[in-house]
Amino acid sequence: MSKHVRQQASEGREVALHQRLRHHARERSGQPAYLWYGQVVNWGELDLLSDGFAARLAALGVRKGEPVALFMQNCPQYVIAHFGIQKLGAIACPCGPLNREHELEYQLVDLGARVIVAAAPLLPIVERVRVRTALSHVFVVHDQDMLPASPSVDLPAELEKACSQPRAACADALDFLAAAGCGERPPEVPIEPSDIALLTYTSGTTGLPKGAMLSFDNALYKSSASVEAILVKHPAIAQAAVIGVPDPDKGEVVRAFLVIDPALAKQNRPDPASIIAWARENMAPYKVPREVVYRDSLPATGAGKMLRRMLRDA
Repeated sequence: MSKHVRQQASEGREVALHQRLRHHARERSGQPAYLWYGQVVNWGELDLLSDGFAARLAALGVRKGEPVALFMQNCPQYVIAHFGIQKLGAIACPCGPLNREHELEYQLVDLGARVIVAAAPLLPIVERVRVRTALSHVFVVHDQDMLPASPSVDLPAELEKACSQPRAACADALDFLAAAGCGERPPEVPIEPSDIALLTYTSGTTGLPKGAMLSFDNALYKSSASVEAILVKHPAIAQAAVIGVPDPDKGEVVRAFLVIDPALAKQNRPDPASIIAWARENMAPYKVPREVVYRDSLPATGAGKMLRRMLRDA
């Protein structure tokens, strides 16, 4: 962890997701971070591979604040690329893998992106639009590269097809996994919570797609905010705030701080176990709080912004 990040942590400031990745890589390097059809990608591997990709981007001149396009389905390489981009303070810019030629061209031109990471089956689309964009570097992802020899579940048809066909390529595309596996470290880049981390586009159903910018702290709290939004739908909960707390097995779990509706009589207030049971029925398993703490009020600024730092320090 860099001096800058240690200072952020000591001041109680939230750090970016890729900085949490570094923490997990130090504390539980060999533990699974992702499973890909039975193939384990552990925290240490994820950190090293994203370091390698970040170093390769830096060698190409990618700097803090520069957009890098991602044009692929969900796969381990997507996660590696996303973390690598953010380690440089660059901006991860997902382009929907169902985009047609004109849709991809619009987004790439709007971004002014010089670099794209694209799945091999989507290279023909990239090649057709490339001449009309600022693209100068293309990394190609082969989904099958990180599959296990014997997948633990059935592969979807597109992956089965990819495994049985020759590897697709374009004239000067760089192999993504080879770049990520270079073993190099990227330069340390100071990151502020307000720096832009992610730029995603609206669907464009009522007009041209618009880019929505998320800062590092936005991205960090995006899951936490969805948990809070669901919790306050419980009839007994007036306010909710959640934070991540260390867990020896999972790395981090959710702790919820709740203010119960004051109109409820004390004897009618739900106990923490019933709140957790309700959460299991109403949200994805990874979002369910492991702990529930009742408070009379939640710390906030005069403008109403939640002061999670005070909850974390409590």
